[in-house]
Amino acid sequence: MLISADIACRQLPKEGEELCGDAVEIVRDRQGVTVILSDGLGSGVKASILATLTVKVAAGLLRRRVDLHTVLESVADTLPVCQTRGLAYSTLSILRLEETGQASLVEIGNPGLLLFRGGRPVPVERRTSCIMGKEVAEAKFAVEPGDCLLLVSDGVIHAGVEALFDLGLGPEGLIEHLPDPCQPARTAIELARIIIELAEACSCGAPRDDATAVAVKIRAPSRVTVCTGPPVRPADDRRLIQRLLADVASQKVVCGGTTGQIVARETGHELTVEPEYADPAIPPTAEIEGVALATEGILTLNRCLTILSRPEPEITGADGASRLARILLEADEVTFLVGLAQNPAHRDLETLAHLLPRDKSVDRLQSILEEMGKRVMVEFF
Repeated sequence: MLISADIACRQLPKEGEELCGDAVEIVRDRQGVTVILSDGLGSGVKASILATLTVKVAAGLLRRRVDLHTVLESVADTLPVCQTRGLAYSTLSILRLEETGQASLVEIGNPGLLLFRGGRPVPVERRTSCIMGKEVAEAKFAVEPGDCLLLVSDGVIHAGVEALFDLGLGPEGLIEHLPDPCQPARTAIELARIIIELAEACSCGAPRDDATAVAVKIRAPSRVTVCTGPPVRPADDRRLIQRLLADVASQKVVCGGTTGQIVARETGHELTVEPEYADPAIPPTAEIEGVALATEGILTLNRCLTILSRPEPEITGADGASRLARILLEADEVTFLVGLAQNPAHRDLETLAHLLPRDKSVDRLQSILEEMGKRVMVEFF
């Protein structure tokens, strides 16, 4: 079974510091995802720069498909050892999760990854070696839907040192104080937040080190099928709807008033338009049984494209475009079924409002989603 991963990160800077001295980078591609965690020596701006440099170098090499050992050697060679303390300028953990469920782990100086399955910690066997004078722990193992993986920095493990605990919270204390991490309703965001709140509580609100928690929840991939535009030949209406309904596990989205009418007619279900506008600039959504979201077409697709074109889209709106953007962001696989029939009224609207036509909007959306590491297919009718 193929897998996907929900990943969340939460951080807590050392008391008196504005910046966290830890850094996290997440690299997604069509084969899987890589999580990189680094803890810069010390705290504050200097530590933040060192940690950020480490994850950026590693991420840049991984994006170029450089193998893990070469990445490790390059990072180890780039970041020397502090002559005063005899310590590396930054630590490094690299977790690679393939879509097939195979996981690879490399750790230099960071607390060990924790793996939970069925609510219980599962040991991860590691082998150690020396690369560029640094001790490296490596592991290969398999993950499955329902698993939870946790990566944390020293600030979590040592939280409460010389306060609530002599030696800090420790891995055992972290496991003991965590709620069931494999509870289905427990999201990656909730877990990361819980861990950081625990570290802050153990430190009595005055953390003595930067703390970072990265939570990874493994799940089955989610799919969405977006149907937009009527076919060129009306005789193909039924074939379009049959294709829309073919994948029963895929979430269904319909974009376009005429498209919605075709879906309702071919399925025998009623189409009901919502009476209120969530955003006055975006037409209201509609309801069709068996369809997760039904929206207007051209305006909605263009606004959705604008939202997803932002560097880090934060989606809070309840309008059709925002809801569509949210669905696409949460999906791992997206299929667009695009009808190419021309509507003369749309041509005037596109010209006056500087809007992209339907097929061009889908083309841009495909590029953006693929850059996010999602699988995207487009079929024309």
